[in-house]
Amino acid sequence: MKSLDASVVRQILRLRLEAGEGIRAIQREISWASAASVSRVAAAAAEAGLTWRSVREMGDAELAAALRRGKSGGYFEPDFLGITEWLASDKRLTEDQAFEELYYRRAPAGVPTYSRQRLYGLYRQWLADNMGIESSASIPCCPGDCLEIDMVGDRPVWIDFQGRRTRLKVFAAALRFSGEIYAEAFMDEKLRSWQLGTAHALEALGVPRALSMDNARALVSRPHPFMAVVSAAMEQLCRHFGLVPLACHVRRPSEKSAVERSCGLLERELARMAGTLGGICAGSLCEFNQALARAVGEINRRPFEKKSGGCRQSLYERCEKPVLRPCPAVPFEACEWRICHADKQHMATVDGKRYMVHYLLAGKEVRACIGSARITFYNPADNSAAGSYARDYSEGYARHEDECLMSPAELAFRRGPGECRQWFCSHGLGLPRILALVDAICSRDGPAMIRYRRISSLRGMCAKFGAEAVDKACMDAAAGGRPLSAAVIRNLLERGSRPGASKGAPRRAGSSEAFLQSDWTVRGGSHD
Repeated sequence: MKSLDASVVRQILRLRLEAGEGIRAIQREISWASAASVSRVAAAAAEAGLTWRSVREMGDAELAAALRRGKSGGYFEPDFLGITEWLASDKRLTEDQAFEELYYRRAPAGVPTYSRQRLYGLYRQWLADNMGIESSASIPCCPGDCLEIDMVGDRPVWIDFQGRRTRLKVFAAALRFSGEIYAEAFMDEKLRSWQLGTAHALEALGVPRALSMDNARALVSRPHPFMAVVSAAMEQLCRHFGLVPLACHVRRPSEKSAVERSCGLLERELARMAGTLGGICAGSLCEFNQALARAVGEINRRPFEKKSGGCRQSLYERCEKPVLRPCPAVPFEACEWRICHADKQHMATVDGKRYMVHYLLAGKEVRACIGSARITFYNPADNSAAGSYARDYSEGYARHEDECLMSPAELAFRRGPGECRQWFCSHGLGLPRILALVDAICSRDGPAMIRYRRISSLRGMCAKFGAEAVDKACMDAAAGGRPLSAAVIRNLLERGSRPGASKGAPRRAGSSEAFLQSDWTVRGGSHD
């Protein structure tokens, strides 16, 4: 058995097969072997039909093989050589597909089959015995499947040449199949450090199919016990390199066991490098990372402890490096991320410049990804793009808009009086005085934003008080000689009273012309 020494197994078999003792009696006599281990050895020997005479004639390797055959007796045996050749025929195939196609579907009816977990274990053992390779992680995977990232828990001390001590954070990345390690030190654990470390690891090792990460605040926007939402920054990085982002479950470090084991090795190596000084002496952070890279290279070349020969670096170069993809030709840029507030006109301000975002985000927060050449806005709810512009470095005030981000009403108001009239008529607001006022506003000279605000104010009052009330207020204001402004009409609508002289006063001549020629202003820039 794999968990017990060969001499202990022979002692258990002697007491069981020659002396005929029970499980409890054997366990009391061999105190360092548990009752479960004794029971497994006895059951495997009984299934294999072993006797004490045959056991004495066998060598250790022959006895272990006989016990394995006895333990697996009665099960449909898989063709691991055929499974390996089938996987090698196409790198996109997975072990799950191979087991389902070549084992479970070919098993005869009525013959028991191994569980998927047991089948993974037998396949790993077959790979180690026959091909000299075995995945270093406990999670079954294929070469080039996943890269795991994490931060080392212990913060090493960096001592510069002036004697100043600075605590650093070490970023660690490990390939799940071979266990090849990459490490880099940073001043903090912020988002930029995560992005730069991941990009440098992918450039040094190669690009796998997926990226497994922790539930750190910089990486996950909404932690969840079962389905965490990856942050927009990490989604952007995965989209650039063509990776599938995978966030581990909360308090489940075993889902990224390769990098967790690597972090433990790095902690011990950093403690050895610190020595009695309590820190690592280096002239700069670059020199510190060079010393760290040499230590990581020694770890990667260190032979495996529990595997038959080989090391991380040899397994990586022989099996995993050929299937990894190269990095894109355009290098990744670690952008600055900010939280901005979009006003009622769905405009967000970055460095004194105003940029339009999607109209549904008016009055809400947006995430701004600020690069050296481009600014992209994202919706925090689902990380969808809400606007993208070339970054403006000019001096003074500037306003950038995109018609694709405007609402249908705003787009109609800005395009001209024809579409504006059509919008009012299609929404049941096409009364004569309202349409005449729309034509008057659209025909005036001046910035398009001022006309849009005036139309928006008129639209808001129609939505709040009704088209008939607004039409009547316009007629009353013109009849009473009042200036036709947003404040006057709103005041008339709220008070419900007629302007001008007392009841029965004659109507002022030329009120229709005054209605069309009066100035429509929006006080304070407000609109509903």
